[in-house]
Amino acid sequence: MILPEKTKIEVNHKYLDYKSIIYLILISIIYGAVILKIGYFLSTSLFLIASYYFLGERRWLWMFLLSFPFVAIFMFLLHGVLNIYLRDPLLKYLGIIG
Repeated sequence: MILPEKTKIEVNHKYLDYKSIIYLILISIIYGAVILKIGYFLSTSLFLIASYYFLGERRWLWMFLLSFPFVAIFMFLLHGVLNIYLRDPLLKYLGIIG
């Protein structure tokens, strides 16, 4: 663990999936551009769903269950437990946060 191995790892670039990498970079840029406008909850949930989709997941129920509730629990921990405020226009409009 302390000293790295001397063997060199050969990477075969023919088997790498560059298309998925480009999609993930593009949705990351879009996520960064819209997070302030539509808020943390909706933008992060949509970012996770898009990431799952472009990485090959097609079970919509799992995609939904691993995005919206996860982000809601994380926001509750930030707001309720740690007292870290994230500006979220959608949740403020719905009256969930103040």
